[in-house]
Amino acid sequence: MNTTTINDNRIGVFINSNKFRPSQPDLTSEFQAFGKPFQIAFWEQTTQDGKRTYYSGTLTLQDNKAPQYWKLKLYEFRKADPEDPNEPDYRAKDSITLGEQRYYIYGFWRTDPGQEIWLELEFTSDQRREGPSPEAQKFRESLLEKFGKNKTLSLPERSEQPPTKEPLFSDSSADAALDAEPDDIPF
Repeated sequence: MNTTTINDNRIGVFINSNKFRPSQPDLTSEFQAFGKPFQIAFWEQTTQDGKRTYYSGTLTLQDNKAPQYWKLKLYEFRKADPEDPNEPDYRAKDSITLGEQRYYIYGFWRTDPGQEIWLELEFTSDQRREGPSPEAQKFRESLLEKFGKNKTLSLPERSEQPPTKEPLFSDSSADAALDAEPDDIPF
């Protein structure tokens, strides 16, 4: 298993070269943070619709007392610009707290000239904004088609005098309602 330290809030999680059974993790790493040893392991999973992959795993603080565990799920990140190398490939479903700091976790696939591939995890206090989902993009396009900047909005004619509304209570009936004993309060 590879051992590393968090550098600039980033660690490498590598292919588990000792994987012989499906029950063993696909990606692993050991690292030091806050002066303590951590271990991380991920298994590749496929969504129920079979269209996307995600990574399910655990982050473990290897403490002398009792190990602490955080469950992690890394889902595909919807990139606003698919060509931007600064946008992550994956994001953790939830933030985690390590020490006194809350972290959002993002994953970037990295390669080197020797064709080694690993998942670089970024631990950051800043939450990144994802691009719109396909459904949100369709909704946006339909709104632009209806109300795009070249189209004018037609508002209903407004009358000169706003309609008058009768008050729900007159002053005397409101006072009477407040003085009455409520008999339908459910508690």
